Amino acid sequence: MIISNKNVGIDIQEYTPKIERIAAKFVNKEEWKMIRLDLQKEQLHLVWGAKESMYKLYGKRKVDFRGHMNISPFEFNNDGGIISGSLHKKEYQKNFNIHYKILEDYLLVFCADE
Repeated sequence: MIISNKNVGIDIQEYTPKIERIAAKFVNKEEWKMIRLDLQKEQLHLVWGAKESMYKLYGKRKVDFRGHMNISPFEFNNDGGIISGSLHKKEYQKNFNIHYKILEDYLLVFCADE
């Protein structure tokens, strides 16, 4: 749960091999270039969680996670941090600061309307 006076999108994801199996459905070509083999599991979960949080904040259907969303290059930090992302559709253009924190075997990700 998150409490805020702004609109918020939040995702909490358990580390699971499924994310790596479905990565082609949500990671675009530019994002694949930043995925490091030694951090693939962590980075793919972060990209997924970041896009899920933007999708939840947007609150409408028909979003192509590869075509309408983009995550800027980032360095994964085990202490958590902030990455940049965007959601661009004809009627909606928004950039986000996306916060993340590792909680044992889970990754918590959220973004808010600025």
